[in-house]
Amino acid sequence: MSGWKRWGGAVLAALGLLLLLPASAQAKWLRAESPRFVVYSDGDEATLRAYANKLEDFDTILRTFYGLQPDGVPAQKLHVYLVRQRAALKRVSPDIGDDIAGFYSSSTTGIFAIAESTRGDDEADDTMLHEYTHHFMLQNLRGIYPGWLVEGFAEYYMTARLSPTSFVIGNPNSGRAYQLMNGQWVSTIDVLSKRPVDVSDEQRSGYYAQAWLMTHYMLGDPVRRKQLFAYVRELAKGAKSVDAWITATGEDIPTLDRKLQVYKRGNLPGTGFKRSPHAATDIQVTALTPSADALLLESLHMSRGLYDREEKDFVALVRTAAARYPGDRFAELTLAEAEVKYGDRAAGDVILDRLIAANAEDAQAITIKAFGLIRAANDDDADYRKLYAQAGKLLARANSLTPDDYRILYAFARTRRSDPDYPSDNTLNVLMLAAELAPQVYDIRVEAARGLILRKRFDEAIEQLTPVANSPHGGGAAETAKGLLKQIEMYRGPTAP
Repeated sequence: MSGWKRWGGAVLAALGLLLLLPASAQAKWLRAESPRFVVYSDGDEATLRAYANKLEDFDTILRTFYGLQPDGVPAQKLHVYLVRQRAALKRVSPDIGDDIAGFYSSSTTGIFAIAESTRGDDEADDTMLHEYTHHFMLQNLRGIYPGWLVEGFAEYYMTARLSPTSFVIGNPNSGRAYQLMNGQWVSTIDVLSKRPVDVSDEQRSGYYAQAWLMTHYMLGDPVRRKQLFAYVRELAKGAKSVDAWITATGEDIPTLDRKLQVYKRGNLPGTGFKRSPHAATDIQVTALTPSADALLLESLHMSRGLYDREEKDFVALVRTAAARYPGDRFAELTLAEAEVKYGDRAAGDVILDRLIAANAEDAQAITIKAFGLIRAANDDDADYRKLYAQAGKLLARANSLTPDDYRILYAFARTRRSDPDYPSDNTLNVLMLAAELAPQVYDIRVEAARGLILRKRFDEAIEQLTPVANSPHGGGAAETAKGLLKQIEMYRGPTAP
């Protein structure tokens, strides 16, 4: 359910660019940093701390269930933005629907989540944890998973209820439970073999509910749990979803359908677990400078990308807001990014060059300048090689200052696209590292897979492409991935469920 019906986009300059003040300072936006998350809020500090702690606790539980180090940390922290008013969501995504509570975004310029924050109800928590489970699955549970299991996995864990001494997973979401009892039943073959995007609008809610039901049915029983793992192993061998199910469980689909329709009328309880008392995570809270109130959400909107029709008014808005904060680093960086992307690149470069002259190790300013050059190269047929070369030098410099930033790595690879041997061995290694650091970003996986196909490293290409092709929500990257998988089939036969 990737957009909470609800969550989509990216983030570049805003993450980590803010000047921070002591938490006691009078600024509206607060930033809480924990081992695995950075959470921003325009609300109160106590709620922010509780939210960050809950995310940490949930991540620890998922890690424990799937054999990962409970105290392990990801390659990069997920940035989460909590807003009190719906108008704030509109500042980041002006076209967002009225029924959307927030969205998750993973792109070549950043990964983040934003939500109407702290209503304190279970439905709001379910939405956030659903999306985080997708993020976690892509980061840590590599494999071939069909659409129903991707969504069912998130639906199953999103209702987790946590306390310091126990937790419960697998409870039904109230909306899904209502759908199961009163809504249209979707063919089990369709659930097994299709993605949510492949069924009709009228069936989609039923698809999610039945994906949860099937996951609950399989994980709630030790024998069936082993069968589910066997099913996943069959998929990894190249079996189609329905065939893999029959092989792993030994029963046909009509039998499964009948059992599920009986199962849905049962109690469908969650599973409770006791644990040693959970201690609150160490969380550092700081206050952002006042310019964040005027420009933080605009920075997120910009990093997601603007429609052409928005650009002129948006740049004017950022210029006006930034002018209220002379000398403020975040305001200057946000204005510079707006100029080099959508306005007057020369004006933006003046700001960036001044910042870089003052601090030769200003990786954020260097990166924004490089991104402006890449955008200019994409618009300039005559000088694009020169502009790409300039951007590449800046990105190499930025990478030396902030190693393993997937955004910088991918952007550097983009500057090499005009090379006659693209991607060279070095460029392919850069792409593979970017994909390893940010497996949630489908465009990077597709680009890495293209290079792997050219090297006839088909197994690695399939590993990159299959999660993209199976994306429950489709999209351009998913269709491209499907096309590339078909190309591989021409060489070696069927490759994916």
